[in-house]
Amino acid sequence: MTVGRAGEMVWAGEEQRSWSRQLQRAPLQTGNYSGRLFRLGPRPKFHREEVGVGNYSGASSDSVLGQNFHRESWFRRDCGAGLRYVEVNKDGAGVSWCWAMLAAMSDPRPLVDLTPAQLSALVRSTVSHYEQRAEAFRAGTQDHDVSQNVDALLRYLPGPAPQRILDLGCGPGRDLSTFVARGHAPVGLDGAAAFVAMARAGGFEVWHQDLLALDLPAARFDGIFANAVLFHVPTQELGRVLRELHRTLVTGGVLMCSNPRGPDIERVQGLRFGSYLTLETWSSFVTAAGFELIEHYFRPPGRPREEQPWLATVWRAL
Repeated sequence: MTVGRAGEMVWAGEEQRSWSRQLQRAPLQTGNYSGRLFRLGPRPKFHREEVGVGNYSGASSDSVLGQNFHRESWFRRDCGAGLRYVEVNKDGAGVSWCWAMLAAMSDPRPLVDLTPAQLSALVRSTVSHYEQRAEAFRAGTQDHDVSQNVDALLRYLPGPAPQRILDLGCGPGRDLSTFVARGHAPVGLDGAAAFVAMARAGGFEVWHQDLLALDLPAARFDGIFANAVLFHVPTQELGRVLRELHRTLVTGGVLMCSNPRGPDIERVQGLRFGSYLTLETWSSFVTAAGFELIEHYFRPPGRPREEQPWLATVWRAL
């Protein structure tokens, strides 16, 4: 990676990987650091647009500095489709180095490129699958034991009950009842009108929203329970959706996800679309959205791995 005049940057993949390795070996230096965050335009020339600025004081290596900056709201600002690039200044001595977050902070490449029309069709088809089977779905899942996932979310929430929880893809409202019984304040969200009506009939606050068109208030929730829902988001849109979830969490908030896993494929089964990802691929998307992994496990518990089709991951919003 090289930086040219007039703020132009040229991508060089091997140099970027080498830079990442060097970050871990940098010696500690004490000083006052400032950082400027830029959104970069497309390759081959990255035209910069400043979107944030912040400071850090203390002993730091490049990697420690990056961890501290990453926890700050200015650093986590959404750069949209652009890549992130940070200039670091030590003790007011001018730009001492340029720290590129190109690979780590940009969304991984989607498995499949879809047109807007294809995306819209997939959403309609998947919602239709649940609308047509709403009663059968409620009867068939009412007694499903997801207590392992509920407990995984609750034990990492940033404070005691009542905590504000978004049940993303709440369906008929089974888990909303659980969260209320545990002393919390949940809000449901689902894209299927039939499920929204069922959950509201149970006395819960439920928002009717499309996963690909979320309209969530900033810093509204302490935790998000995304049980068997985010695998319906195509990888082309996954990074954007995860950033929306990050935005609606308080700093330190928790995202609990459980999805069917697979060998990194996207497919339609009947009317229903699904992305089936490995732990590594799934983690790359969530990490790029500003989360750090707390724990992961495979479900159902107590079975050989080949009989555990579900991947559960718990994340903290930085």
